Amino acid sequence: MGEKRSNHTVYNVNCHFVWCPKYRHAILEPIEDSLEASFRDVCDEYGYEILSSSENRRFS
Repeated sequence: MGEKRSNHTVYNVNCHFVWCPKYRHAILEPIEDSLEASFRDVCDEYGYEILSSSENRRFS
């Protein structure tokens, strides 16, 4: 996504989520597909874009 502009501002907001549970236990693997589907639903609802690679996911 590009820059957004209003009267006196120009901005570009990107969020980078890092999921790192204590001791790096694989607790998210069983729900990975449903969690990703939920993120995609929220992003579609609010007009966010998911920029993904094989290991990292960025929301902007």
